[in-house]
Amino acid sequence: MEFVLVEIIEVEFVDSRIRRYQMGYIKLACPVTYVWFLKRLPSYIANLLDKPLKELEGLVYCDGGNPIETYPKFSFAMPIT
Repeated sequence: MEFVLVEIIEVEFVDSRIRRYQMGYIKLACPVTYVWFLKRLPSYIANLLDKPLKELEGLVYCDGGNPIETYPKFSFAMPIT
């Protein structure tokens, strides 16, 4: 796909897939998930991370105190280059 740049307003018109890729991600202080991914049986998240469901529920519902010190660093985003 060809890129079109409107110089007056400095906007680039590109395909939606490219825009989503370029948007990046926001690094949060603690893990955030949609509850249905956790509560579904079998749990997608528990299987993906190879963790027991009870342990992940504690993470999701913030049952561990200070999230920055307590929660492990899970990263599913592509590394920034």
